Amino acid sequence: MEAALRRTQPMYQEVKKMRQQHGYADICNIPGIKEICDIINRAFNSHLPAEDLDKDGFSTIKTFRGSSWRGKDCNDLDSRHHPGARPINGDVLTDSNCNGISGLDSETGLPYEDLLCNGTEPRGMILLGDSIGAHFHLPPQWFEAKSLNPSVFKDLLFILENEIDWPELSAATGHMNNTFGEVIKGPVDSIYMRLRERNRCNHRDYQNIGVNGGRSGSMNSTIVRSLVRNRMSDYPALVNIEVVGNDVCNGHPDTLSRMTKPDEFRKNMLDTLQYLVGNIT
Repeated sequence: MEAALRRTQPMYQEVKKMRQQHGYADICNIPGIKEICDIINRAFNSHLPAEDLDKDGFSTIKTFRGSSWRGKDCNDLDSRHHPGARPINGDVLTDSNCNGISGLDSETGLPYEDLLCNGTEPRGMILLGDSIGAHFHLPPQWFEAKSLNPSVFKDLLFILENEIDWPELSAATGHMNNTFGEVIKGPVDSIYMRLRERNRCNHRDYQNIGVNGGRSGSMNSTIVRSLVRNRMSDYPALVNIEVVGNDVCNGHPDTLSRMTKPDEFRKNMLDTLQYLVGNIT
C-alpha cells in the first residue's frame, strides 16, 4: 500500500496540474483512478490516514498521516477499536482502546482495564495547528557540501511521506526516541509523553493535525474537521490550537492585502472553538 501511494502521488499531482492548465476532464472521475485520487485526497487534503480500512481515523501504517500523526490502530477492521476509545466490556476479550491493557485478573476477577485505569481520568492529546505544531524541519545536511553523505538521506522517503514534518518528535505529540540523529538533534519530550508517563492508560492517545501553511481559515474549514473524537464513546482530550504566523506571513508579493483581517481571524477562531464545543465536549 505504501509503495503504491509513493508511485502514484507524483503522477496524480502532475496530471492534476495539466488538467487545470488545459481544461481536460477530471481524471479523478475515471474508474480505477478515482479510488487512487480518493486515497491521496484523504492524506494530503483531508489530513486523514491514507490507509484506514475501517474509516475510524487511525491507521496501522506510519506515514501518509498514519501513526506518526495519530496513535497506531490496533484493529483496522473494527471502527470501535482505536486509541482513546472507552473500553468495551472492560476490554476483557480485546484491547479496544489500543493502550496495551486487556484481559481478566485471575485473583480479583476484575478486568485489568478496571484495575489499572478506573479513576485515573485518562485523556488524550490533540494538536491542531500549522507547520510549527507538525514540527516541520528541512535538514540543512541535505544542502551543505560538508555534510553530504549517504547517511543523511537514509530516511528520505519516510520524511517525504510525512510532508517533511516530524510529528513523532513534536512538542505536543512526540512519542518516540529520536532515531534521526544524522539530520535532527536532541532528545524528545512532549505533552503526550508527560501525560503517558503520569498515566500509562493514555498510551497511543494522541492526534497531531498540524498542516504546513495552516492558518485560521483552513483551521476552521479543514483542520479541525479532521479531528476524530466522539464525546460519548471516547475519553476526554486536551486540545492545543496554534496558528503562529501564516495569517500574516503569507508569501505573496502583496502581503498586506493577503493578510487575514482581525475580524476575519476572530470569526475563524470562534467558529473553530464552536465546532469543538459541539463535537467533542
